[in-house]
Amino acid sequence: MPLPHGAFPAAALRAAALGAGALFLSAVGYRLAGSAEIAADGRWDTPFFAGFSPFTPRPQPGRPRRAPGAEQLPFIRGFRVSSPEARIALRGLPPRTLLHVALAVGSALPSAQVLVVTANDVPVHRQLVGAVYRPAAFDASTDAAGRLELALSAEERPGRAAYRVGAVELQWSPRWPGARVLASLAALVVLTLAIGAVFRAPSGVTLLLTVALAAGTGALLWRWPVLLADRLPSLLVAMAATLAVSVIAVRALRMEALAAAFVAASCLLRLGFVLHPAFPSIDALFHAHNVHRFQEGQLIASAVSDAEGREQPIPYPPALYAVLAPFVAPGDYVRGEFLVRLAMGLFEATSPLLVWALMRAAGGEADAAAAAAATAAVMPEAVLVLAKGITANIAGSWLSLATLVAILAPVNAVTASLLAALALLAHPGAAATLAALLAAWLAWSLARRRMSATLAARIATCLTAGALLAWLVYYRAAAELTVRTLTSIHAEPGNLRVRWVHLGKILQDAVLKFGATPLLFVGRGLRRAAGLLALLAVLTPIAFRFEYFAMPALALAAGQGLAPLLRSPRRSRAAAVWLVPFALQAGLAVVLFAGGFDPINVIIPADRWPLFGVRR
Repeated sequence: MPLPHGAFPAAALRAAALGAGALFLSAVGYRLAGSAEIAADGRWDTPFFAGFSPFTPRPQPGRPRRAPGAEQLPFIRGFRVSSPEARIALRGLPPRTLLHVALAVGSALPSAQVLVVTANDVPVHRQLVGAVYRPAAFDASTDAAGRLELALSAEERPGRAAYRVGAVELQWSPRWPGARVLASLAALVVLTLAIGAVFRAPSGVTLLLTVALAAGTGALLWRWPVLLADRLPSLLVAMAATLAVSVIAVRALRMEALAAAFVAASCLLRLGFVLHPAFPSIDALFHAHNVHRFQEGQLIASAVSDAEGREQPIPYPPALYAVLAPFVAPGDYVRGEFLVRLAMGLFEATSPLLVWALMRAAGGEADAAAAAAATAAVMPEAVLVLAKGITANIAGSWLSLATLVAILAPVNAVTASLLAALALLAHPGAAATLAALLAAWLAWSLARRRMSATLAARIATCLTAGALLAWLVYYRAAAELTVRTLTSIHAEPGNLRVRWVHLGKILQDAVLKFGATPLLFVGRGLRRAAGLLALLAVLTPIAFRFEYFAMPALALAAGQGLAPLLRSPRRSRAAAVWLVPFALQAGLAVVLFAGGFDPINVIIPADRWPLFGVRR
């Protein structure tokens, strides 16, 4: 239907006025900022310290003190050591502006050095520097693009210069942002308006979202002007990618638009954080070492702690390491860890799409499948498993979902059997979960005559062929270890008692892992099953870690419950349900990145509970 006469110009004028106002709100924050502090902390300083050593925290226990003689500098939390090629590259500053710069710097060599600082290739400062931190203060000008690049060298021995840099402080007279930052802010406003238009959000919602984002960006620019201005292009790329992935999901997969937006945003959030080298990932290096062990032809095994702290040997199948091994040189643990992080990010980014495919292959409605995918995407557990670095668990869960999709979809039995074998060869917990699920599904359905003979034959064939192949490839060689594992588990169950820390963490993790609100839409049957598993986890000494593998089932059940909301005129209720876990997911990612949250808080068998100051 064509717009009434004059409606399009009026709408365009309103959008232009809103965009200009939002752009002004964003720029005001930058205009109010006149200083910035960049402390060496191993996380937020990563974009600026190029060619420096990894971050080294202060060795002194307790609260960090100010460096002697540097009272005007921020707390020294640690330092990075420079090399002759090292640069402190600062971007997003006001262009052609005189800055007052102060470095907290000390010599990293046994003897004092004459420090020479160059700013944008121009020498600006010379000072004798010893082992104790001293402020090196000077003035320097940014270039036309708002960049300032500092290089540190020694006057007598330029090729051996090594300095400990703890912090950088910048001060300048208040200025409006330069063209680069203004263009980024304008693109941010335009993208926000475009997202509202693409997903047909009500005009009031679009207005509120745009103004809130602009005001929030301005506040962050006032508090952290250099960091945020430097990260704005990356943020824009992430937003544009989210919009593009959402549109593709809507057009190609015919996924509901609101659900597609949450899927895209959550997946890109996970990828963005896990690929950052400063994001903690506890077991990532362990898996990088396992890749090397696989390359050396060793039998891969591991050990886990039970609820009493005793180590239990377990087999550790090598499917993940076999995939990664060709892409990394033996002993190159840096590249190996990057590939492990990339694998985790890709598996976690695409697993909601497998949840969607599983629901559709099982005959579920389009809205239910979209709701299930969005629920799986927003659950905070997806970020927590990245922080724990449990790559084999993640690969096993992904391959288990792919196996179920292949069994239900019109895929030939050979492909489905190979996927089943890979799932059984990815992680012992995933292997036991998938095998038990397929066997129980087959037995329950046949007993109640709710399964066709064709589907029953496919399930039996895939499970049998996959298990046989997994046995021939790995479990045959690990048979003795597997028997030892089962023997140790068999000796455990007599020690049954209530472990209150398990109960407390389960209640806590209903929020921190599943996001709370989606659980309200899970059906009664699944709630009963979850209750039985929770009871088992509280009583048994065996360290069950079933929450992650339960995520897809919870998402599928919640998708069924949320589907009517997507069909109703008030779709915003579904958005509210997903916003809570998505905000928790994003908040946990930021706090984990900043080092303010220990993943041990959410590991059920661990007796440490620093989140609430509780110890068993």
